[in-house]
Amino acid sequence: MAFLNDRCARVLLTPKVIAACAPFSCGNKDLDEFFSSDYLDYARQLMGKTYAFLEIDNPREVICAFTVSNASIFTNHLPNARRKRIGKDVPQQKRDMIYPAVLIGRLGVNSKFLHRHIGTELMDSIKSWFIDEDNKTGCRYLVVDAYNEDIPIRYYKNNGFDFMFSTEEQEKLYRHITTPGQLHTRLMFFDLMQITPAATAAETARLSRAVHHSFAYTLNSVAIALPAVPSEVKGRTAKVSDWPGGSSEAGISSVVTPPFGSWPIPMLHPAA
Repeated sequence: MAFLNDRCARVLLTPKVIAACAPFSCGNKDLDEFFSSDYLDYARQLMGKTYAFLEIDNPREVICAFTVSNASIFTNHLPNARRKRIGKDVPQQKRDMIYPAVLIGRLGVNSKFLHRHIGTELMDSIKSWFIDEDNKTGCRYLVVDAYNEDIPIRYYKNNGFDFMFSTEEQEKLYRHITTPGQLHTRLMFFDLMQITPAATAAETARLSRAVHHSFAYTLNSVAIALPAVPSEVKGRTAKVSDWPGGSSEAGISSVVTPPFGSWPIPMLHPAA
């Protein structure tokens, strides 16, 4: 069972929500202060909006929280190799532009809920949210300025993010940082095109062909674990013939389905 998807609701973080909930702590003092009070000034200045997940049966506990803002990737300012890497799947006529993005400015999971894969579920939810057809603006990339520490860097890498710059020295040059030593944060990005329905369908068809060519006998039923499919939908099945490019001739009767708008997160409005 996926905890956030099945048992929680996403809400806009407001003073009423803060007052109704127990104090939030993710173990990082800066983040704790932001989610307890600084988020409000951030919102008033139109710098970003902060959201929280509350358990539906116990809406007095903030499970996790995050802040998002509009952003852009200015590719003309990037080294040539990095510009090509970031835009490698962008159509030729659209390259060397300002790519639309969303900045995940803050993200934290309640320390009471650690080691339950909440962080991965949260990132999967954010990704799905910004490829939903009801999203108000175009958004190609997610961008983070991650703490340059083992745990947060590993977290973002495990969730498909890559460094905007190949080295810290390269990033220092771009960001005009002259102080010696290790960077405090690292810019990272995720291309949302990796999880769009078209991209996932193409990957499904590729895997179907691979299985078909590798085995001489017919498989009665098989579940293919697709990359970047959130944990809350793994195991749910659909006929291959329902997928673009799917074919029963491959001998596969079911595949794991992605969550592209199929399971909307319920909205919870806490009592005043």
